[in-house]
Amino acid sequence: MNTRRLLIPIICLVILILLVYFGLATDMLRPTPIRDFNSCLAYGDVVVVNGVRECTGRNGDVFREVVEEKGLLEVTEPELGKQVSSPLEIKGRAKGTWFFEGSFPIDLISKGGVIIGKGTATALGDWMTKDFVSFSASVPFSVPTTTDGMIVFKKDNPSGLKEFDDSLSRAVIFVPSEASTTSVGAILGE
Repeated sequence: MNTRRLLIPIICLVILILLVYFGLATDMLRPTPIRDFNSCLAYGDVVVVNGVRECTGRNGDVFREVVEEKGLLEVTEPELGKQVSSPLEIKGRAKGTWFFEGSFPIDLISKGGVIIGKGTATALGDWMTKDFVSFSASVPFSVPTTTDGMIVFKKDNPSGLKEFDDSLSRAVIFVPSEASTTSVGAILGE
């Protein structure tokens, strides 16, 4: 009788340990959902397309790294998630060191790496400062064959020396409209 009293709690304890073990083991085997570029890094392949890192997840979804700020550039238009049409109107602020002679170049690139539009951001104030300077730009573009791409803001580098090159990017989605114009919606970055 004493053996039976001792055996029942031991069996219950073994069953509890096995349930906990297999419960944790299945959680560890369950794949983590991929929702953004950072969660894709653990499972996907990373490639660089026109200076922008892309990660392809397990199911083929492509995520782009959003490296817009770095404390050098702030884009106020287009607002994230807002659709705009060609020409793409861009407004924001950049550090004065980003400009040369009051301007810097902007490229609009399709997913395949094709430049579909080029423009120039123009300072709206004194650009000869280390502080932020407001800018605006208008970038006309042709209708791409892909649905997504990037706005690439390039630091103006009149020296041509690679060590002074820099660029920041913002992902966009191209949506053809019925009037045969093209709209762009910004992807929300995290």
